[in-house]
Amino acid sequence: GASGFVGVQLVQALLKKDYYVRATHRTSVESSNDNECDTVEHDRFDLGDDSTDYESLRENVDVVIHLAAKVHTLVKPGDNVSDYNIINTIGTERLASAASAKGIKRFIFLSSIKDNGERNITDKNVQALAFNAGDYPHLQVAYVKSNFVSDAEILNMCRVSELVSFILCYTIVYGP
Repeated sequence: GASGFVGVQLVQALLKKDYYVRATHRTSVESSNDNECDTVEHDRFDLGDDSTDYESLRENVDVVIHLAAKVHTLVKPGDNVSDYNIINTIGTERLASAASAKGIKRFIFLSSIKDNGERNITDKNVQALAFNAGDYPHLQVAYVKSNFVSDAEILNMCRVSELVSFILCYTIVYGP
């Protein structure tokens, strides 16, 4: 997701810290910044395409930061779950599996606070309560359901491999 809203900012931040970056994109491998020089390598991974070849993941990669997902569509109850499952769940599982098979030790996944639901239960005074770690998720739309399953698949992958995951559940991201 290097060409996405968060990815563009992350690539620039990593370059400022002198990291070597392999930036992956769904449709294009062209550089979006002429100042990247030789410290960024571009590649194409389409999470929605089951023929995507993850062989280009190299053993010397330390960390995969996974930012790609099908999210930029207005989602509502009754949406076609399969579109979200193919990209967000199956694609994420394939990427994590490939990373594990290549000996990559860290997998950072930008998930969503929506895994908790649109709002939490209310108390007897009908006041919304803050979410906490013990809450049961209220999965209401296809995007959220697919994302929740992705989180579980990554955690399962970590249980059976040496892969260590960090799942970050963000709220809405805006601005640089």
